Amino acid sequence: ELHGYSDHINNLFTVTHVSLHHRVINYDCAACIYIRSRHDVLLHEVKKFNFIRVAHINARGVAVIGSSANVGFSKSVQKCKHSPEICRNWNFRSCTRKKCIFRHVCIHCGSANHVAREC
Repeated sequence: ELHGYSDHINNLFTVTHVSLHHRVINYDCAACIYIRSRHDVLLHEVKKFNFIRVAHINARGVAVIGSSANVGFSKSVQKCKHSPEICRNWNFRSCTRKKCIFRHVCIHCGSANHVAREC
């Protein structure tokens, strides 16, 4: 199971330009979170969570569009923006930080309108 998933991630790094490797890393994190929350999906069954890959790697994916919204801002503003990582605590309704550094979006689809359980 792990070997098949490892091959999948390595292949994504191979076909993705180095400037976009952060998308592969974000996809890997989101996929692992999704799989841990499910009992009917295994790591190597990548077709079952293809929607997460689309959201994080494709140029029009919700996770990509949401994270690139501040592209035109100055560098001082960019330093203050949130981490590209998704807040797992928010997705499971347990984030208690007043100023959370992680993105409060669904780990499955990238929407800020609902948590993972409601996707």
